[in-house]
Parts: sequence; structure tokens; C-alpha cells
Amino acid sequence: MSEHTIYVNKVVTGEKYWIKIHRNNQYIPFHYPIVKNTNTNTNTKSHREEPDEWRVVQNKKKLQKVPNDQPIYYWVVSSHNMFDISDQSYRLFFTEPDITQIEHIDQNNYMAIDTDNQLRLIHIHLKHKGMKMTPTYYIARNVKQIVDALSFVKYCIVKTDNNEQKLIELT
Repeated sequence: MSEHTIYVNKVVTGEKYWIKIHRNNQYIPFHYPIVKNTNTNTNTKSHREEPDEWRVVQNKKKLQKVPNDQPIYYWVVSSHNMFDISDQSYRLFFTEPDITQIEHIDQNNYMAIDTDNQLRLIHIHLKHKGMKMTPTYYIARNVKQIVDALSFVKYCIVKTDNNEQKLIELT
């Protein structure tokens, strides 16, 4: 198992922070099966098409051609030097994404209180050029994609204390 060290952007400058990632299982995207009507008579409905049933429709976006059909993998963060991972009250998040490069795909908005007692938006699920990313794993073809995506976002640490999420300043 090959490990890669990536230096990351963080909220506060100072010490160099890094993450170590390793390649895990292959990611195989799920595609819904295409249901085709085999009946030639247009007045009869297929047995699968009931009036109140959901229908699967094709995505309108064109699939991008990938050179050499390089497989997609899960890349897992195996270690980092931002906090002691044995303390369960600390968690990694992303913050300050460059919205011209990074797409926000969180279903929920997460907030944390910074040192000025202001709410700041933090993120778990982001997307960069089709690559999905979370603070603890990435779904990418290679390490270069991950390094490129991390140049447009910052890591942050959030401490949960009595149901209050506080953004921790790295020193």
C-alpha cells in the first residue's frame, strides 16, 4: 500500500499541516438500468409503466471521455497532523471553497462559531471537476486530481463541546 503526503491549506497560517492518503477500493459508479419499451404499438403501454410509478430518465449531461479509461478509486486519509485523532470531539471540515472551481454538494449547511463569535459555513461534501471529496476521503482517479482540488479549499478543525461547534484556530 502506497501512501502519499499532501500539504494542505488551512484557516490559519503557521505550521505546515499535511494529510497522508492511500488508495483503497475501486469506486464503481451506479447507473440506473435503462428501461426500453419493446412494444411496437404506440397505443399500448409497457407493463412497467404504471401511472403512479416513478420512471428512470437518462441524465442530460454528456459523459466525459476519460483517456485510457483510468479506474476511479476511494482515497482515504490515513493520518494527519492537525489534531489527535483519539479525541472524538474534534472533526475535519472544509471551509472557504473557491466557488468558481469547487461545487457545494452538501445536502445540509453546517456552521461553526469562529474566534470572533461569528457563524462560519463549513462543508463536508464538495466536488471539483467531477471528483467528489470529503475531509476524510476522496473519490478520484489519481493523487494529482486531489492535489489540484485542495488548492481551491481550506481544511478546518471543529470541536464539538456541549452541542456547540467551535472552529479551532491552528497555531
